[in-house]
Amino acid sequence: MKPGETLERLLREQRAALRKGELEALAKLVTPLERAMQDLAPGPGKTGPGPGAEVGPQVLERLRRCAAENAVLLEAACAGLKRARALRDRGAAARLMTYDASGRFAPDVPQGRTLARK
Repeated sequence: MKPGETLERLLREQRAALRKGELEALAKLVTPLERAMQDLAPGPGKTGPGPGAEVGPQVLERLRRCAAENAVLLEAACAGLKRARALRDRGAAARLMTYDASGRFAPDVPQGRTLARK
Protein backbone atom coordinates (compact mmCIF):
# COMPACT_ATOMS: atom_id res chain seq x y z
CA MET A 1 0.00 0.00 0.00
CA LYS A 2 1.35 3.43 -0.93
CA PRO A 3 1.93 6.03 1.81
CA GLY A 4 -0.89 8.24 0.52
CA GLU A 5 -3.31 5.30 0.60
CA THR A 6 -2.20 4.34 4.10
CA LEU A 7 -2.70 7.88 5.37
CA GLU A 8 -6.11 8.15 3.73
CA ARG A 9 -7.23 4.86 5.31
CA LEU A 10 -6.02 6.01 8.72
CA LEU A 11 -7.80 9.37 8.35
CA ARG A 12 -11.03 7.52 7.50
CA GLU A 13 -10.57 5.33 10.59
CA GLN A 14 -10.01 8.46 12.64
CA ARG A 15 -13.20 10.02 11.26
CA ALA A 16 -15.20 6.88 12.10
CA ALA A 17 -13.79 6.80 15.64
CA LEU A 18 -14.62 10.49 16.13
CA ARG A 19 -18.18 10.02 14.96
CA LYS A 20 -18.66 7.03 17.26
CA GLY A 21 -16.94 8.69 20.23
CA GLU A 22 -14.36 5.89 20.48
CA LEU A 23 -11.62 7.68 22.38
CA GLU A 24 -9.49 4.55 22.83
CA ALA A 25 -9.49 3.96 19.06
CA LEU A 26 -8.42 7.58 18.53
CA ALA A 27 -5.53 7.17 20.94
CA LYS A 28 -4.35 4.04 19.11
CA LEU A 29 -4.33 5.92 15.78
CA VAL A 30 -1.89 8.65 16.88
CA THR A 31 1.35 6.76 16.21
CA PRO A 32 0.26 5.17 12.90
CA LEU A 33 -0.99 8.56 11.65
CA GLU A 34 2.29 10.25 12.57
CA ARG A 35 4.26 7.50 10.86
CA ALA A 36 2.12 7.70 7.70
CA MET A 37 2.57 11.48 7.53
CA GLN A 38 6.33 11.16 7.95
CA ASP A 39 6.41 8.62 5.12
CA LEU A 40 4.96 11.21 2.72
CA ALA A 41 8.00 13.47 2.67
CA PRO A 42 11.75 13.11 2.95
CA GLY A 43 13.15 14.03 6.29
CA PRO A 44 16.44 14.16 8.14
CA GLY A 45 18.65 11.21 7.34
CA LYS A 46 16.80 10.26 4.16
CA THR A 47 18.56 10.51 0.84
CA GLY A 48 16.66 11.55 -2.24
CA PRO A 49 12.95 12.03 -2.54
CA GLY A 50 10.78 10.13 -0.08
CA PRO A 51 7.82 7.98 -0.94
CA GLY A 52 5.67 11.13 -0.81
CA ALA A 53 7.16 12.25 -4.10
CA GLU A 54 4.99 9.61 -5.76
CA VAL A 55 1.78 11.12 -4.37
CA GLY A 56 -0.05 13.08 -7.03
CA PRO A 57 -1.98 16.32 -6.60
CA GLN A 58 -5.35 14.54 -6.62
CA VAL A 59 -4.32 12.27 -3.77
CA LEU A 60 -2.89 15.21 -1.84
CA GLU A 61 -6.17 17.11 -2.29
CA ARG A 62 -8.15 14.10 -1.00
CA LEU A 63 -5.83 13.86 2.00
CA ARG A 64 -6.18 17.59 2.66
CA ARG A 65 -9.98 17.31 2.52
CA CYS A 66 -10.05 14.29 4.86
CA ALA A 67 -7.72 15.99 7.33
CA ALA A 68 -9.82 19.20 7.26
CA GLU A 69 -13.03 17.24 7.92
CA ASN A 70 -11.37 15.42 10.79
CA ALA A 71 -10.11 18.72 12.21
CA VAL A 72 -13.71 20.01 12.38
CA LEU A 73 -14.80 16.80 14.13
CA LEU A 74 -11.86 17.00 16.55
CA GLU A 75 -12.71 20.60 17.45
CA ALA A 76 -16.35 19.65 18.04
CA ALA A 77 -15.31 16.68 20.19
CA CYS A 78 -13.00 18.87 22.27
CA ALA A 79 -15.75 21.47 22.73
CA GLY A 80 -18.17 18.74 23.80
CA LEU A 81 -15.71 17.32 26.31
CA LYS A 82 -15.08 20.81 27.67
CA ARG A 83 -18.84 21.38 28.13
CA ALA A 84 -19.28 17.99 29.78
CA ARG A 85 -16.42 18.74 32.18
CA ALA A 86 -17.93 22.12 33.04
CA LEU A 87 -21.34 20.53 33.71
CA ARG A 88 -19.74 17.83 35.83
CA ASP A 89 -17.74 20.38 37.82
CA ARG A 90 -20.75 22.63 38.28
CA GLY A 91 -22.78 19.64 39.50
CA ALA A 92 -20.05 18.60 41.91
CA ALA A 93 -19.87 22.13 43.28
CA ALA A 94 -23.63 22.39 43.79
CA ARG A 95 -24.65 22.05 47.37
CA LEU A 96 -27.86 21.09 49.00
CA MET A 97 -29.98 24.06 50.01
CA THR A 98 -32.25 23.35 52.94
CA TYR A 99 -34.64 25.46 54.98
CA ASP A 100 -35.83 25.15 58.54
CA ALA A 101 -39.46 24.92 59.69
CA SER A 102 -39.83 28.72 59.64
CA GLY A 103 -38.57 29.01 56.05
CA ARG A 104 -35.10 30.34 56.86
CA PHE A 105 -32.08 29.04 55.00
CA ALA A 106 -30.35 26.31 56.98
CA PRO A 107 -26.72 26.12 55.78
CA ASP A 108 -25.93 22.87 57.57
CA VAL A 109 -27.60 19.65 56.51
CA PRO A 110 -28.92 17.84 59.58
CA GLN A 111 -27.27 14.51 60.31
CA GLY A 112 -28.98 11.33 61.39
CA ARG A 113 -32.75 11.01 61.54
CA THR A 114 -34.40 13.97 59.82
CA LEU A 115 -38.05 12.94 59.76
CA ALA A 116 -40.14 12.95 62.88
CA ARG A 117 -43.04 10.59 63.47
CA LYS A 118 -46.22 11.99 64.81
